Amino acid sequence: MVRRLLLVSCLLGLVGCMKPIEGPPVDLVAIAAPDPLPTPPPAPKPAPGPQPGAGRWRAWIPRQVAPGGDVTEGTWLELSASPPVLENVEPSLPLPRAPKTPLVKKSVQASAPPVPVPPPPPPMPGLPGLGHPQLPVAPPPLFGGQP
Repeated sequence: MVRRLLLVSCLLGLVGCMKPIEGPPVDLVAIAAPDPLPTPPPAPKPAPGPQPGAGRWRAWIPRQVAPGGDVTEGTWLELSASPPVLENVEPSLPLPRAPKTPLVKKSVQASAPPVPVPPPPPPMPGLPGLGHPQLPVAPPPLFGGQP
C-alpha cells in the first residue's frame, strides 16, 4: 500500500515537471550581464587657505564657545606627519641610594622536643550520650541522589 502511494506521488511529481514553459522567449545574455557601475562622486575640493608642505597635514579646529560666552573662531592647525623626537629624561645629578641593610641571622634557640598529646580516654559503656556505636557506611548510589 505504501509502495503504491509513493509510486503515484513520484509519477505525479514528474508529470508536473514535464509541463511546457509558457511565455515569450527571453534574452538570457542580457539578463545575466552585470549592472553598470554608478558614476563616482566628484573629487573633494582642497580646503581653503595655504596647502601644507610635504610630510605635514592640516587639522580643522572648530569654533568653540566657552561657558562664560567667550567665542573662539575655528582655525586650521598644521601638524607634522613624522613621529616626535624620542627624548630621554634623566636627572642632572645621580640620585642617592639608600645603603644596603645587612641581613641579620635569627639566633637558633634550642627548644625542648614537643610533648605528645595523650589520646582521649575510650567511652564508657553504660553512660548515655557518651558512647556512640559506629554506624556502617553505605556505598554511594549508582544513579545519583541521596543514599
